[in-house]
Amino acid sequence: FKMAKEHPFHMLPILFALKNGAKAKDMAGSRSGLAFQANASRINAASDIISRAQKLNPRMAKIVNELDCATQGYIEIAMSDVEASAKAAPFPAKWRRKFCKELTNIPLLSVRLPFDLSLAYSDLPTISSIDEKMTFPGGINKPKLVTLVDSHGQTRRQLVKGKDDLRQDAVMQQFFRICNAFFQDAKATASRNLSIGTYFALPFSPSSGLLEWIDNTTSLEEFITDGNRKYHRATREVMAKLHSIQTKKGWGETTPLKEKKRLF
Repeated sequence: FKMAKEHPFHMLPILFALKNGAKAKDMAGSRSGLAFQANASRINAASDIISRAQKLNPRMAKIVNELDCATQGYIEIAMSDVEASAKAAPFPAKWRRKFCKELTNIPLLSVRLPFDLSLAYSDLPTISSIDEKMTFPGGINKPKLVTLVDSHGQTRRQLVKGKDDLRQDAVMQQFFRICNAFFQDAKATASRNLSIGTYFALPFSPSSGLLEWIDNTTSLEEFITDGNRKYHRATREVMAKLHSIQTKKGWGETTPLKEKKRLF
């Protein structure tokens, strides 16, 4: 509770993700194929802390209400169905209006904020405008790429994902940041300025979340197929087989580690 009170923009989004622990749609056909069982005690504990924080003062009440609005909006957008052949779709007018007009006390949720030891957290980038269309850059469950402009005039992009467990992404990004800390401490790696590029990942529920979009990057599949033509056919066959395996019912937490390693 103390962390939520002093650093609300770091802690409250995590608590909202825990509170939404029962909002897991059918994950069959997703990257993980997981079936979730809600943890009632964890959901209740997170809900209690959020409720206590909301009652602290008027400013905190606004922050909690706006985070709740943003979370519910992103979950609805993430889980919305789109045509398989669609390349773009309108950003929902209702949420476009709410995000631009009502979210004035919380920063962009795809921005990693530094801790403010003064606890002031002032002049944070909020949503100024959102592009009327969202595009689909590719993926099993048609993630939505949203373009917006923040209150500092900077154009940013967010990847809204549904039917996917972004808690895994968040944990891996934390691990990579720990690795980077080790790289900075070790002379051999610090002298070469070695680091792992990271992005911000924020789960909203067990089956939806938001990713910071990184420009000028290439996926491993694109690198192999487009950069090395002689591997193109073999890679396509491997990716098709992997997709077939991951979308089978039962793939996920119950799959033996040995089998995962073999497939990888």
